[in-house]
Amino acid sequence: MIICIGPVCIPLWGLLPFLAVWLAPLWNKIKSWLGFEAPPPTSDEADPTARTAATDGPAPGPSEPSGSNQDASQTAAGLRLRRTAQKTPSELIALKDEDHWQSLLASSKENGVPIIIDFGAEWCKPCKRLLPTVQSLATKHEAVFVTVDIEEHEEFALSMSVSAVPTFKCLQGGLVVQTITGPDEAKLQAWVAKSLE
Repeated sequence: MIICIGPVCIPLWGLLPFLAVWLAPLWNKIKSWLGFEAPPPTSDEADPTARTAATDGPAPGPSEPSGSNQDASQTAAGLRLRRTAQKTPSELIALKDEDHWQSLLASSKENGVPIIIDFGAEWCKPCKRLLPTVQSLATKHEAVFVTVDIEEHEEFALSMSVSAVPTFKCLQGGLVVQTITGPDEAKLQAWVAKSLE
C-alpha cells in the first residue's frame, strides 16, 4: 500500500520510522494518560510482612492474640481498642466479606471514626497507580481506610452506587457524606483532608 501526497509517494511501512521520531517526545505522556506506567515501588514490597499486615487488616495490638488468621470480630475489636486507647492513624484494610464490613461499620459508629472506602479492581491501572497514595493517606489520617475489589464484592459495590473506578467514599456515622471518582492524586489528597475535617 502506498500513500501519495502530491508528487511524493511513500510506502505505508515507510511511515513507521517517521511516526516513531515524531511521537517519541509524546510517548511517555501518552502512556501516563492511558495508565500504562507501572506504579512506583512501595516500601511494603521490600518487607513482605508489612504487605501482609496492610492487606489482612491492622496488626495485632497488645490485648489481641497474635495470629495472622484473625476473624472479622477480632479485627474490629482490636481496631476499637487501638482507636480509643491511642487515637492513631490506621493501615489500609482489604475488605473480606459482609461480616467483616458490618464489624468495621459498627466499630466506626461506636468510636466516631470515619471510614474511607477505596473501590477499585485488579485490572484497573489507575487504581494500582493510586494505591501507594492511599496507603500513605491511611497512615497519616485518623480514619478507617478500606479497599474493596469490585470484582470480588460486586453486590457491595452496587449497593454503594459505584459506577466507575477508582471511586472513593467517606462514611461518617454509617452514612455516605462525600464521594469522589477519578485517578487524580492531588484531588484525592485534598478530598481526604476536606472529608476528615
